[in-house]
Amino acid sequence: MRHLPNIITVLRIATMPYIAWMALQGEFRTALAVFAVSASTDSLDGWLARKYGWQSRFGAIADPIADKLFLVFIYLSLGWLGAMPRWLVGIVLGRDVLILAFGAVALAFTKVRDFPPTRWGKLSTFFQILAAGATRTRYGDILVVPLWPFFALTAAWTIGSGLHYFILAVMRLRQ
Repeated sequence: MRHLPNIITVLRIATMPYIAWMALQGEFRTALAVFAVSASTDSLDGWLARKYGWQSRFGAIADPIADKLFLVFIYLSLGWLGAMPRWLVGIVLGRDVLILAFGAVALAFTKVRDFPPTRWGKLSTFFQILAAGATRTRYGDILVVPLWPFFALTAAWTIGSGLHYFILAVMRLRQ
């Protein structure tokens, strides 16, 4: 049971190409169902690891990578289909590229090896998942919801968390 959080993380990674493929095929309901299950496991694996002391180095590395890959696949497929504005896809992916660049600089030129997520980052991820879910719900003809509020909140939180990470990175690099 100790490896259950890691298994859940790996399964979440494995669903990503399928979700994107289903969306590209116009199978939004199927994509939404798998998306919902996969997105719900994001909290489950972390909760299990903390509650039962099943944390591992693999999980600490794989879980944030799974989160990023999950959102990259989702946002690229929705952007490709025109279901999500490309400017929002650019903001979400751009923030992640900047965070990766800061991490690479820190790894290459400093002794900093720990890059914990922040509340801002977690809220940004929450809004990104919410916007993607709302978009899939609308395009799956399940529920017609206005998407603009989801897109605006996602953009605001993503930019805000990107600035927050930038400030943290500058402060850590100066140490």
